[in-house]
Amino acid sequence: MKKAETILRIFLDETGDNGDAKGSSELIGLSIVLWDSRKDISKELTKLNTKLNNIGFCDMIHTNELLSRKGKYKMMSTNERKSIFNYLFYFYKNSDIKSKSFFVKKKELDNKDTLYKNISKIIKQFVLEYYNYFSQFSKVILYYDNGQKPLGKILDECLAELNHYEHIIHFDKTKERLFQVADMLTFIDKYRYKSSNKVYLSTKEKKFFTDEELKLIIKTLKKKEFK
Repeated sequence: MKKAETILRIFLDETGDNGDAKGSSELIGLSIVLWDSRKDISKELTKLNTKLNNIGFCDMIHTNELLSRKGKYKMMSTNERKSIFNYLFYFYKNSDIKSKSFFVKKKELDNKDTLYKNISKIIKQFVLEYYNYFSQFSKVILYYDNGQKPLGKILDECLAELNHYEHIIHFDKTKERLFQVADMLTFIDKYRYKSSNKVYLSTKEKKFFTDEELKLIIKTLKKKEFK
């Protein structure tokens, strides 16, 4: 009998830029969501989409714009935006998925080459540390849109040796809710990093969440972290 295929799906998004001009980001961050597709998350996914449909929202959830009240969220109230965030957050909290985020302070590095070498080292160490976990799958699929092409190249180099590795660049972000979770993590995990590393918090980071909400977020992030 043919052995059933086991697939690990990895959804990745980045935050920050690689520039050093005034106004550029202080941090470069990567957030990943790992889903062992043997784990059934259909119930939680249906619940999320039903709640979003009930309020007439069927688009991609982009957390940074959502919290900043930009783009399609410009005319929404705080309560409406919080509802959308909470639907996605509790989908993440209740689904059988794990996550991991990495952050690099740009001011500690000399130039772009050093930055990407540092990122490459971090990813390689992560893959090596958990190689036994990754290698148990018959196929590993990365969903990353190559928002930063040098990063896409690094990811391919670091993951290429995994079983039947595939990198999907073009996918429907409005439907891939796990990619939207990765996008959300680039914001809320960055908040956790800033809070614990004494990095300046932006106004939008201070205003959207109450202290109790932030405590729940940080507690959930620790619980869901891939180890």
